[in-house]
Amino acid sequence: MPGMAESFSLDPDTPDTAGEVDRADGLSPSGRTDPARRGDVVRAGHHAHEEWLAAHPEIRSELDAFDRYADTLDADWTDLAYAT
Repeated sequence: MPGMAESFSLDPDTPDTAGEVDRADGLSPSGRTDPARRGDVVRAGHHAHEEWLAAHPEIRSELDAFDRYADTLDADWTDLAYAT
């Protein structure tokens, strides 16, 4: 979906240093990211997604209709709209 990206910046020397440490520890760069910052990024992405849906009510309507339909198919359906 266009306009749904979220980013954050690092100190200029962080990528090289983190890359060396990550390789030595067998971790990916995302494995080293602060969990609280990841939560901030996820929340910001959710907020951007909600703004985009507000600007495209026809899509919101389709998603709501799908949720209602899915509820009739499977009683164990989890509505991801409330997963934050």
